[in-house]
Amino acid sequence: MRGEQVRNWFARQLMLPEWMIDIPDNLSQDWYVFARPARKRCFVVASNGTTVSRQRNGSTLHCFPSALPNGAKTREPSGPAHSYSTLDCIFHE
Repeated sequence: MRGEQVRNWFARQLMLPEWMIDIPDNLSQDWYVFARPARKRCFVVASNGTTVSRQRNGSTLHCFPSALPNGAKTREPSGPAHSYSTLDCIFHE
């Protein structure tokens, strides 16, 4: 995949929050509720010796080396070449 195909694929990977308008009767038994952070959401993928963060629309936000497995070029590989790490993150400058 290249260009727009890559952006579209990554854009579909993030879980998007939904506002709860009405409180269901079974909220405490059948629902999971998470706090909604107020910062910029991003998807981080570390593979092939580099780490890339992407915005919600799939476009690249940053490219950088990281301590994640296969997230930086090192003399000693941190895992198989085909392995990767993915994180759903909040970006805060």
